[in-house]
Amino acid sequence: MQREADLLFALFALRAGAAPRDRILECAMLWAECPGLRFDRLMADQGLLSAELRRRLEDEVSAEIERHGGDANKAL
Repeated sequence: MQREADLLFALFALRAGAAPRDRILECAMLWAECPGLRFDRLMADQGLLSAELRRRLEDEVSAEIERHGGDANKAL
């Protein structure tokens, strides 16, 4: 379920213009190669997210999952 939530985070970050598209895609490629990585942590470690933006996106992802009965697959 975390992978689906991470994918939602990536999509929300892209939609919000949190970082340049190519940088988000670079993170997505790293994330795809390393299943244990969290997408939000990867973006933060790359210097692409402030703590405030990270929290805001996490809240948006959580709310979206909740709107779909707690199912991240349905939220996607």
